[in-house]
Amino acid sequence: YDSGFSILTTLIPKDKIQTVRISQNPFQKRTGLCHVQISVYGEKALTCTVRQLNYQDVKEACSHYGLLPSQEGKPD
Repeated sequence: YDSGFSILTTLIPKDKIQTVRISQNPFQKRTGLCHVQISVYGEKALTCTVRQLNYQDVKEACSHYGLLPSQEGKPD
């Protein structure tokens, strides 16, 4: 994900993922993009946000890994 001017790679074990949230604003809906927030539990609370991902790719990845994302701004 992007943290200012650097690109960070975060590896999260599937069993540590607490929630996955997909959100889209009206502009993203038109272009098929979305933001994804992943909350991780462990010693410290951690939330990772990945911006401007392809919505269909995110849905396929969640399905593949058996994750049920919550959605804000559901696409039409």
